[in-house]
Amino acid sequence: RMVLRVKKAFFGKLLQQGPSWHDMTNSAEMSGRLSQDAFYLKDGCGDQLVRLYSAVACTASGVICSFSRDWRMALIMLAVMPVAAFAIATFISMTEICTNAQSESYISAGGIAE
Repeated sequence: RMVLRVKKAFFGKLLQQGPSWHDMTNSAEMSGRLSQDAFYLKDGCGDQLVRLYSAVACTASGVICSFSRDWRMALIMLAVMPVAAFAIATFISMTEICTNAQSESYISAGGIAE
């Protein structure tokens, strides 16, 4: 429902634009961008949110289990966790940059093909 609501809002704003804006904008590229953004929205609100909650719950339970087992193991885990988080954040950032560049090239290619 959220994706449908976003598409309706996009179409409503599209109708409010002036004729000069429509002359300068490629309609095929815009439809490709809308479908790609709707896919990202659907993917982000569904499976990715569940994965985030699962990862947070697993991390919290791992820290609790390590404290209950041996406090030294918990200290090692807590010391390594920021380094691992920084590495994961860097990887996610680089992946996002590459994905955005690839998405832009697919959208512009789709606009040229139609």
